[in-house]
Amino acid sequence: MKSSQTTIKRSIGRGLSLIGLLLAAAGFASAQVGVAQVEIIPSAPTPQDSVTVKLSGEWPEGCVPRDPSVTVSSNQIRIATVRPAGACTAVVLPFTLTVPVGRLAAGVYDVIATHLVVGVAREYGRKSFAVGRISD
Repeated sequence: MKSSQTTIKRSIGRGLSLIGLLLAAAGFASAQVGVAQVEIIPSAPTPQDSVTVKLSGEWPEGCVPRDPSVTVSSNQIRIATVRPAGACTAVVLPFTLTVPVGRLAAGVYDVIATHLVVGVAREYGRKSFAVGRISD
């Protein structure tokens, strides 16, 4: 009876160790987020201009940001990107992502870029800019 209890305890211990390793790996993967430079095109937009946001930099793994979705609410522009499913190479890669936003009313805007990794949205770029008034 004692040997079967010992075997069960060892099996549980190994299972918990494996779960711990998996959680640690998920935590490591979720920490792999780079930092993007945020460029506004044109650099001094007016309400007549169509605005584009360019995100670029070096990404710490092979799964660079993709599939951007844009939400404009009040004076905040949120750009959400996702990480592809599956394994990613452990190599630093350059990336560029050009995201059309469209025309904006005059005012000051905040761009916030987030990347969804293992169910957590992590910020990787931010910039404020002004849309000027049209000259008379």
